[in-house]
Amino acid sequence: MIRDLRGQTGYKQRKAQCLRALGEPGMPLGLRGRTFWDRIGRQYLVQLILLVLMTAFGKPHYFLMFWVLPNITWHMAITRVRNIAEHAMVPDDNDVFRNARTTYASWWVRALAAPYWVNYHVDHHLLFHVPCYSLPRLHALLLAKGFGEKMEIQPDYLTMLRLATSKPEAITAQAA
Repeated sequence: MIRDLRGQTGYKQRKAQCLRALGEPGMPLGLRGRTFWDRIGRQYLVQLILLVLMTAFGKPHYFLMFWVLPNITWHMAITRVRNIAEHAMVPDDNDVFRNARTTYASWWVRALAAPYWVNYHVDHHLLFHVPCYSLPRLHALLLAKGFGEKMEIQPDYLTMLRLATSKPEAITAQAA
């Protein structure tokens, strides 16, 4: 988590992404350039346009402060927390109701950490074609149909993080 918040994870991931996008080192330079363009060039062009626009308005540091820095720090940390909440320590990898986890979240937690209702993760795994905005209704329907007892559900992200960082005997006690 410290590496995430310091930007180390984000930097390593962006560096690896760029190197992969360039293709094999032995490829001709022109082919590597085309490969880069085909894989991530358009996304980086948009980033360059944003930087140019912000520079034109005299605020190039906004690009770093409000886009680059959050992308390599906050986004990495939140992604780690969500991955832990959604997939870590699930009771049964072979049971579709218990191989992922739904974690309830308030509106402000969803706004900061779990947009697009990603906290309804069991529901998403059960019926992946359901649009994200319909996941709360799907969850209510599953509970109404009596599937709540079968589902892996946690009351909030803090409880989930406490569980993830607790000793193994605490996890066993909670599962019982």
